[in-house]
Amino acid sequence: MSYKIFILDDDEHACKLAERVLTEAGYKVMTRTHPIGTTVQVSAFQPDLVLLDVMMPALPGDAVIEILDQHMQPRPKILLYSNKSADELRALVEKKKVEGFVCKSDGPSALLKSVKRILPSA
Repeated sequence: MSYKIFILDDDEHACKLAERVLTEAGYKVMTRTHPIGTTVQVSAFQPDLVLLDVMMPALPGDAVIEILDQHMQPRPKILLYSNKSADELRALVEKKKVEGFVCKSDGPSALLKSVKRILPSA
């Protein structure tokens, strides 16, 4: 059984890159580039991890976390994926009680390493 990862990122290029990296690593991946309506798709897909962009104009990542908290118990693990500073992301991880973060600028290998830390032995 391979782990399932739901990617929510309004940057289509970043979304496709993450999808390719994670699919090649053996994960089952579903992507979405618009946050509105995400809860329905996440509920249907039942991912082990949500890779979540923090800065989206329609609905920021922290609001998406709140919605998932309200509608999904247990909530899937969440890895923040953003161009924000590491300090800002670290603070958001602590505030929202999510599993971690990875900076987009750190590249695909950092993304894969962070995912493997949360979902070991995939």
